[in-house]
Amino acid sequence: ARKCLVNHPLSHSLLNNTHTKTMSYPSSIEIFDTDVQWQWRDSYSWREYDPTQQLKLEKAYQRNQKGTCDVTIHSDMYTVNFSTMSQENSRTKYSRDVKRVERELNKRKVNVKELNNMFKKYKVMDEADEDAESYYRDNDAEGIGGEGIMAFCSDHSIDPQSVDLLFLFFKLKCHRKYFLNYDEFVKGLATLGMETSSKIKKGVPKLKKELASTSTFRDFYRWTYNYWLDPSQKTVPKEITMATWPLLMKGKYKYFDDWMEFMDEEYAHAPSRDLWSQFYDFSNDDSFDSFEDYDLEMSAYNTAIDDFVVYMKNKQKK
Repeated sequence: ARKCLVNHPLSHSLLNNTHTKTMSYPSSIEIFDTDVQWQWRDSYSWREYDPTQQLKLEKAYQRNQKGTCDVTIHSDMYTVNFSTMSQENSRTKYSRDVKRVERELNKRKVNVKELNNMFKKYKVMDEADEDAESYYRDNDAEGIGGEGIMAFCSDHSIDPQSVDLLFLFFKLKCHRKYFLNYDEFVKGLATLGMETSSKIKKGVPKLKKELASTSTFRDFYRWTYNYWLDPSQKTVPKEITMATWPLLMKGKYKYFDDWMEFMDEEYAHAPSRDLWSQFYDFSNDDSFDSFEDYDLEMSAYNTAIDDFVVYMKNKQKK
């Protein structure tokens, strides 16, 4: 029996997406590893950033492809704007072009007939609502919606309320919550080496091992906010963030239960992206030993975190 998510706060939109366009799919696809190079243009040619800046730029780009990133070149500070693909010298304000170049390595063909059949099976399980249909029409997209994802989870013994499914979406580079287009599902799973149902069953539980990496977990944590965010909204609804935090942070922060209590009782707003990101940084901040040592006047954190510190100081005095 399928595990129903209708009453779970993370699934309020899970059962509301589908599309039914008819398309043909290739029996095999070519997949490859990708090497990314970031380059900036001087007066004569394109030059590569040094390896440290390359890594910094790519991580920032993956977190927010419309954001910015500060880098250093020859002791000068520059701000790289991903929307305009340019960098501006912080001192002179002079701007130069930048570009992101992907190189394909280790090309190989993978048989995706079984994935194609799964995609066709799951994508027809929903009836599109008006918002979803408009999205698919405007973006010429088709994919697997809520019912299809539920069936996929049931067929492959994945708990739809666990971090396993959310991390799989992260690995598949999903951009729309509870929706998998063809490239994300077929090419994504094939790239992960999960081109058959049996490999999916074995492979998905093993993915979680990657979360032991601090940088991977941090990127995953920050990705979740963008994943839940509707294009028409500036913030993720509070009930979604409150349901997601325990999935990600339970057991990783000594005062996590206190944080949830504070957010539930004292914080009335929907958490912003800034607050979401800074809570992770704060929970890993070892610059102070106790709340009493925390200097509110020197704090650079979101004001909600400062309020949490005050809340904890008062709570610990009782």
